[in-house]
This record gives sequence, C-alpha cells and structure tokens, in this order.
Amino acid sequence: MTVNPIQYTSRTYQTILADINADKTLADKPEWFKRMIAGVGDVLSMCLDAQANNCYLETAFTRDAVKRLCSLIGYKMGVRTTSSGLLKFYLSDSTLFPYTVSKEDLCAVYGRVSSLRFEARSSATASLVETTITGFGGDHLNVTNGGIPFETYDKVYCKQLDDYYYLKVVGQDIYFATSVNDIALERWVDVSTGTYTLKSYTLTVTCFQQEQKDPQNLGTSDGTTEWQTFDLPDDKVLQETLSVVINDEVWTRVDDFSDSVSTSKHYRLDYNNDDTAKIVFGNGTYGMIPENFPIYAQYCVGGGSDTNVTALNVINVYSGSAEKIEGVMNPRAFNGGTDAESIESAKTLAPMSLKTRDRFVTVSDGIQLIEQTGYSSLALIQSNYFGQLSCRVLCVARGGGNLSAESRAYIQSYLKERSVLGSLDVKVEEIQFQPQSLTVNLSLNTGYDLSTVLPYLELCIRMFFSECGKEISETFKNQGVETAARLVNSIFGTSFNETDEQVYDMMSYVSRVGYRNFGDTIYESALTGMITNCVRGINHLTYDGITFPIQMAEDEIATGGEITVVEE
Repeated sequence: MTVNPIQYTSRTYQTILADINADKTLADKPEWFKRMIAGVGDVLSMCLDAQANNCYLETAFTRDAVKRLCSLIGYKMGVRTTSSGLLKFYLSDSTLFPYTVSKEDLCAVYGRVSSLRFEARSSATASLVETTITGFGGDHLNVTNGGIPFETYDKVYCKQLDDYYYLKVVGQDIYFATSVNDIALERWVDVSTGTYTLKSYTLTVTCFQQEQKDPQNLGTSDGTTEWQTFDLPDDKVLQETLSVVINDEVWTRVDDFSDSVSTSKHYRLDYNNDDTAKIVFGNGTYGMIPENFPIYAQYCVGGGSDTNVTALNVINVYSGSAEKIEGVMNPRAFNGGTDAESIESAKTLAPMSLKTRDRFVTVSDGIQLIEQTGYSSLALIQSNYFGQLSCRVLCVARGGGNLSAESRAYIQSYLKERSVLGSLDVKVEEIQFQPQSLTVNLSLNTGYDLSTVLPYLELCIRMFFSECGKEISETFKNQGVETAARLVNSIFGTSFNETDEQVYDMMSYVSRVGYRNFGDTIYESALTGMITNCVRGINHLTYDGITFPIQMAEDEIATGGEITVVEE
C-alpha cells in the first residue's frame, strides 16, 4: 500500500521538504520537483490558515470578513461622516429684507484647499434684525440697556456712525471693527457713550462639508429578480443625503430588511472597501422588489476625518451665485467628520453590542450606542438629571468641540427610541468647555533654540489639555501612526510629518498615560511628565497663570487655551 510521505502535521516549506527527502523512493528525485511540491504545500497551508482566521471575529483580518461576521450579530460597521458647523454669509449694503437664499447658493470653499466644499442642506432667509443699544464708550461699547441680539463676526450697519462694521461680542461688551481680519488683530473703532441703532447684514447657516451631485440613473429594475443591486457612480457617498426615487416615489433607506414586509419600499446602502457604494433591494418577502421602472438616485459626496476644520475664517471663499452675498467666513470650528470604522474598532465594539442589544437601559449602554453613531468620541450621561426617567447627555464631537445642532438632535432621538418603551426624556446639550491658558517659562539645553522647540512644545500642551485625547489614543492604537498623525494635524491645524518621532512620542504618551475626561483632576506633574518625555531640548520649565491641581466638575472637560512661552 502506498503511504503518503508528507505528515499531516507538516505545514511549512521546510517540514514538507524534509518529509519528501525522508522517503527513500523520493530522495533522489529532481530537486526542483521536491521544492515545487513543498512550496505548493506551504502556500495551501497558509491559505487554509487565512480562511480559518477569517471565520472568527477575533482573528479576522480583511474588511469583508469583519463586515460579514459583524452582520451575523446585528452590528453594522460605522460609515464615513462629514463635518458640519456655522458659516456666516455677509450681505451687501443694498439687501432688502426678508432675503431668501436657496441651498444651492449657500456654499463656500476652504480658502487654501479649493477641493473642500461646504454646503447648506436647506434654503435660509435673512430677516430684518434691528436693535437700539445704549452704553458707555471707549475702545468698545459697554451695553447697559439689555441683551445683545448679535454675535461675534456679525456684520451690522450703525445708523449713528453711518457705516458698516464687524462685531466682537463679549458678554455686554461690543467691539467695532472695519473687517473680520481687524477682529483677529484686535483693531477696534472707538465709540462714544450714547445710543446706537444696529441693523444686521449677516445670514448664519449650518453647513456641511459635501458636494451635491446631479441625479443619477442607476438602471432599471426587471421587476422580478430578488436582492437586485445597483452601483452608485461616485465614491464617498454620504448616506444621510441619499434619496432613491422609483416611478416618482421616494423609497426609504433601512439598515437591514428584518422589519420589512413584502410591500415595504425599502433599500439598503452598502459600502465597498474602496469607498464606493451600492444599493440593495428586497426579495419580495423582506422588502418589495422594485417594479420595471428606472431607478434614480441623488446624493452628496464628501466626509472623512480630514474635513474637520479647526481654524477660524478659513472657509472664506464664496462659491454660490446669490447677488447679495459678498463674503463668507466660519466663526467656529467644523467638526464631526470621521472615516469609516476601522476593522479593529469593529472587532472591539461588535461583541459589546451583544450586551446592549441596541437598547438604552444603562449608562454604559448609552455610551456604547453613542459611539456607534460615529459622531462623538467621548460622552457623559447623567441619569435622572431632570427628574425620574430622564438623562442629560454631553458629547464631544469628532475633531473636538461641540456637536452641531443636527447631530445633537439625531443622538437625542437615537437614544430615546432605544430606551424602555421609548419613554426616557433624553436631552443632549452643549458642553461648557474649560479652556486652560498658561505661560511657560523655560530654559533650553545647549544647541537648541526656541524656534525649533516651540512648535513641539505648543502641540504637546494643546494635546495634553485637548478634549480629543481619547479619539487620538484610539486612532493611534487601532489604525496606526500615519492615520493618527493625520488626525492630529487636522485637529490642531498643524502639518507635522507622520514619521516625526516627537509627535509619535506624544501620541504614544496619551495612549499609555491617559487623556482628558469629564470631571478630571489635572496635576502639574502630569503635564510636566508629558512635556519632558516628548519634547526635546528643554532643560527646565515652570508655569504661570494657572493653578494646579485643576479640578473639573462632573460635567466639565478641559480644552486648550492660550499658550505663552517665555525663554529664560
């Protein structure tokens, strides 16, 4: 009887080749032949190992395998989201109120990156806002007769001064400047004590990083085939903007067809590994099969972590055609943009979702559900805050800062729907961040100069106090140095290379030692430890203008403030 010369325990090239050479009838065979057989066995063994690993969530290593395994337990991997924030559109002097602008004309681009476009999702109307204020003059006006219906960076016409100004509003103080840049430079127009009538020429609108695409004909349904699939021609499609129309009827997007019936006009949006996407229809039992009509889709593209904008007045190139809009700027950061969920994150969160079962019962359930939305990197839930069966939710946006009003409303509804009987009173509120400003007095080692050390020192302090520490830490651990470095540059408006060892040390330190959280106690030794471990060239340093330890209230979290550096 012929015996297999290769042992079942032999899986590698060397062990298979040794088995062949151990067989007397094969030992004198051509070397190339034995090497070929050993090589084929080695490759087959590797392929089988890979297939076996991809059958288990813990060891799966391809995105398709992780998506498939997650879907088996009802977990859908997080998709790309886009950043959002406020844009102030400045109206010309000849504008007549009320003045309505279509959503197509409420758009702007990042002044330095023309491909990054920001658009509104609905039309907006500028109404007449005119108020009379009285106050004490000087380099600013201290208002004494009530509230101020204007914000910093608003453009107004002042009747008494017969000119147009841009405002900075701090409490009851109004500063007048002749341009937005003058506000940044703190160049103010002196005003006398008295009464002034101000009329707003500013339209403030929530906008999103996106680009609207023309309606697309995806093809025609045959009316009979189950699970029909149609590819979308663009990548980076934002799922919340997708609208599918068949025979003049709008169909509804669902995450899955488990609750669909034969008459449900539902479709599912699936993303491929290369950021392209397709829509899938039902089988006639779970979801209706579309009738024999063309399928039209309209959507916006964009999103990703690189759409977060931290600097002010950089989205300042108007790209619409409304004749009365003469300028635009972003008064605050744009945040909320995220990349598609990494496979490492999914492998961690998917098993946890079995515990929550998509239900908001405990605080940990709520935190888990908020993370699944992809909008927030860090959250706090205070139970019974407004009374029995209520909770207050505070969420740090991806990229830092507060979530947009739309994102807060979505999370509020998302949690409430998943509470017991949908009866929990959920309120998602803005966070009152606590900026930490300080002066650093430092001496440098021989051979170092301040211009070289300063960028790293400032980044280190800002990262230490940042509310984005958890996001940076998780990205560093799960997606690697390159992705984490891009995130750091996006959050802090820097341009460090991903191979920079000092930036690597900072990200590694935050991942090991910890990050800012709600209710933190922050010690001086922690800040000094991070600086001395991550920034090269510093001999000695002390701090002024800040008192340690810093104790945050339960609902407070630190953020970076003004940094002044003095070389001794």
